[in-house]
Amino acid sequence: MRLRLLIVPLLCIAAGCAPGAAPLPGLGQGDGRAEWHGSRPCADCGGIDVVLALERTGDDRRYLLVETYRAGPAGMRFVERGQWRQQADLLRLQGEQGGQRTFVLTPDGRLQSRDSRGRPLPGRDDAMLSPRVP
Repeated sequence: MRLRLLIVPLLCIAAGCAPGAAPLPGLGQGDGRAEWHGSRPCADCGGIDVVLALERTGDDRRYLLVETYRAGPAGMRFVERGQWRQQADLLRLQGEQGGQRTFVLTPDGRLQSRDSRGRPLPGRDDAMLSPRVP
């Protein structure tokens, strides 16, 4: 009986899921693509428009994050790529250039920025990314 209790979590870890992890909207537990969008306040611009796309193909989990700062007529666009993983309700992004970001998946499918330990960021309660419906 004890062996069975150890094997199930190990199989889940090997498959890349986390016990109790909610399926990501648009991805479920299989291959696919999902997107979130939203905006954040900005101290020295009109705001930051954010689009986050996650892709999963087999064991490959890639993301694309595009942040557009609303400043002037053209704005400034920053693109980040990397790998993602899910740990329960936390989504962790590891950028190709070494940066890390953490989001929490809320019960309604939105994402909210968090610190590396999954704690809320001060003053960022309203900065939510909503799932993009196809």
